[in-house]
Amino acid sequence: MKWLRGLALVSAVAAAGSFRTRSPPRSICADAGGGHVGYYSLETDSKHMFFWLAESRGEPSSDPVILWMSGGPGASSVAFGLFQELGPCLIDGANSTRSNPYAWNNNANVIFVEYGLLLKPLGRQGIS
Repeated sequence: MKWLRGLALVSAVAAAGSFRTRSPPRSICADAGGGHVGYYSLETDSKHMFFWLAESRGEPSSDPVILWMSGGPGASSVAFGLFQELGPCLIDGANSTRSNPYAWNNNANVIFVEYGLLLKPLGRQGIS
């Protein structure tokens, strides 16, 4: 299971800590396919890193694993990547979603990771 190895890699990068997961809520995107949502607890449970695994709609056990981490402060992997760009469903008006026919998880397992808490502010040093 390649997606499981990818998930293990994310957990190793995230740091030692507790890991919690469950199935995605079907009310958000009923035809998303399988998957898991959850978080890693970092630094003795004081911080959490959220992830959403969109399991491949094809062959999850043999399809590749893609790790999606949006770049830059304020660029959310979940809000943008998962629900507006390449995820299994798109936000379609108020309180509804629709299937994304061009979703990357049609042929791959995609892990969307929110890592904003790992960013450090630049401060004002050296800014004139």
